[in-house]
Amino acid sequence: RRPVDFVWLALAVAGLALILPVGGAGAGGLVLEPVGIACAVGAAICWALYILLGQRLGSIPGGQAVSLGLVFAAMVVVPFGVAEAGAKLLQPSILAFGLVVAAISSALPYTLEMMALRRLPPATFGIALATEPAIAALMGMLLLHEHLVGTQWLAIACIMGAAMGSAITRPAAAAKAPAEVTPAG
Repeated sequence: RRPVDFVWLALAVAGLALILPVGGAGAGGLVLEPVGIACAVGAAICWALYILLGQRLGSIPGGQAVSLGLVFAAMVVVPFGVAEAGAKLLQPSILAFGLVVAAISSALPYTLEMMALRRLPPATFGIALATEPAIAALMGMLLLHEHLVGTQWLAIACIMGAAMGSAITRPAAAAKAPAEVTPAG
């Protein structure tokens, strides 16, 4: 609604235009698939819900919010694993590997994010989240030997700049840290 908000929107759109395969161009000449678009929209909705619910659940002490989230996630994912692998999932080596992966990829990072959501103003947290595309690209380069071209790096920079700019220029009333929710209301 403010002129500066349109600047950040334009920067994000420019970044997307650089990276999306619109009209057969970009991203190696790939064409957008409806299923892929639906998955991206679903992921965006889930990400927004994660941030909003994380702020609310961040006031729950002792990492209980993360525990509840991981139990819910397991209830969604485990049936697919059982359908695919069956009793093989109960082998001690598979269970141990799964425990290590769960701790490193989910429990620890989400516990730290819940702590950050509780302590940081939304603008600061938004800036931290805005760095994730570049970190993901760097990890892809280091671990998977996937290299981006200059246009893709520029697209990531535009999208990160839009996210950071939006967080920094947020009106003062919206930039305040969320108030802690007390059990009494």
